[in-house]
Amino acid sequence: MSKTTLTFHELIELIDASVKSKKIEKDYSDFLKSCRDLGISSYILNTIIVRAKEGYSNNDNNNEDVDFSFFVPSRPKQEKKDENTPKEIQVVTKVERKTSKTAWFLILFAIGCCIAEAVYIYNINEDKKWYSRRLDESNNRSTELSNTLTTISDMTSDLSDDSSFNNWHSSNHEKSSESHNNYSFTASKGDKLSFNYFVSSEANYDYLTITLSGDSISTNELVKVSGDSHNSRVFVFKKGGGYNLQVKYSKDSSVDKNNDNAGVSNISLHRNYKNLLDNIHSISDINH
Repeated sequence: MSKTTLTFHELIELIDASVKSKKIEKDYSDFLKSCRDLGISSYILNTIIVRAKEGYSNNDNNNEDVDFSFFVPSRPKQEKKDENTPKEIQVVTKVERKTSKTAWFLILFAIGCCIAEAVYIYNINEDKKWYSRRLDESNNRSTELSNTLTTISDMTSDLSDDSSFNNWHSSNHEKSSESHNNYSFTASKGDKLSFNYFVSSEANYDYLTITLSGDSISTNELVKVSGDSHNSRVFVFKKGGGYNLQVKYSKDSSVDKNNDNAGVSNISLHRNYKNLLDNIHSISDINH
């Protein structure tokens, strides 16, 4: 037999001729090799031989049995093809391309995650800086106000006609409770009432309220604040007469927040001395 690669049709014709010439047993190994080259199993080869023998027997009216002793009993393991065949090279190339695309996708995804994380961290740091600046500004303003009030207090400490009042601190911590204090005094036109206050409570529910009332004015709510706050207030009397300053801390019936307290300090009544007022104004202008 020729060693060149056969087509399937040519293989069938050669098998048929070998069966007729009764050389099939001798040629079987070559046919098996050709089938393997074509990717055909030994089972198909055996079937082709049986059919050829049956056709040959029918034509010759010969009923002899087919001898299967030389057949390969099971599907042989296909021989390993050369590793560098064009088809396999194409498959490997496709796999490499797919792997390369997947790798690039993962790299780009990782880069995107890193960028998003960096932006997130940057925004957090910027927010921290902003809150830190605001806190510093608030502390500076509080310090300036405290210095101003201290200076005013020092300026008026030698004036016997000026008045100072005791500090007050809330004493209630139960829900739906209230603590308060009243300060009564007489003021003249142009006098100034100043005080510091603070509150640490549940925002929008537990309030520090400071109210001024008197003969010559209707009730005036000077301060109403909740949450976490500290500040100061200066009130100028436009009319003379008797006055009452009430400070009150009221709690609602539910949640407690922050330190749950409030207070008023440095309550002072400054008389209307022209030089003193000019100095106070100058200090206020410098601090603002």
